[in-house]
Amino acid sequence: MQDQETNYKSFILGALVGGVIGALSALLFAPKSGKELRRDIADTSTDLYDRASDYVSQIVQDGKNKAQSIINTARHKADVIISDANDYKDSVQNRFDNLKDAAKAGAEAFKADLKKDN
Repeated sequence: MQDQETNYKSFILGALVGGVIGALSALLFAPKSGKELRRDIADTSTDLYDRASDYVSQIVQDGKNKAQSIINTARHKADVIISDANDYKDSVQNRFDNLKDAAKAGAEAFKADLKKDN
């Protein structure tokens, strides 16, 4: 999964850099007047800025999505741990209550035997 994300980002970055180089090469080697060339450079730079902005926005959104996924996973695991701990606490409490009741019954039986012997 990590390799796919790295490959995807590398591909997008490579395409963006390749687009910049190709666009600049096309502008500089095309026979045009200075005014046309400046207009083309301005248009191309605006287009490249928009592409880069979209790329950055996508990376930010991917980061937010990944962070939210990690948060959700952590919350789920924390809920499971808390639930397991509560179950264990209840089990220990039940055992303690049973032991306490057995000790109380044993003490009462012992007292009854003592009274019987007296």
